[in-house]
Amino acid sequence: MFYGIILSIIFNLVNNLLDKQIIQILIAGIIGIMGTFIGVYINSLTTEKVESQRRKSEEQRWNIDHYLERKIDSISSLYLSLLDWYMSVNRYYGYLPSCKGEYNDKLYSKEQAYWRCLIHASIYLKKVNMKQ
Repeated sequence: MFYGIILSIIFNLVNNLLDKQIIQILIAGIIGIMGTFIGVYINSLTTEKVESQRRKSEEQRWNIDHYLERKIDSISSLYLSLLDWYMSVNRYYGYLPSCKGEYNDKLYSKEQAYWRCLIHASIYLKKVNMKQ
């Protein structure tokens, strides 16, 4: 009903306005308003697309930074524990322990630290086929 009233008013205006210049102005105004709405719609679509791409890029960069930081920390601690164990073995190379307790005091803690770091870093290490 509301649309019918608006259409009848527009129809009466067009019939009453015989001056073509006023009709051209009205049509130009309507086209201008429609162009504005289309421009706003296109702008909102492109802004949303750019924002989505930026968000995805930032998320990917954060994941890579987080993953690489943990990987480097894990592998460097593995290297340091291996180096510590190696130096301890070299230090006691010519010395044979008289009992297991003496071995545990000097080398066992270094070995266990290495194995803990190896297990932690194993998710970042490449699997090697030992049969080759």
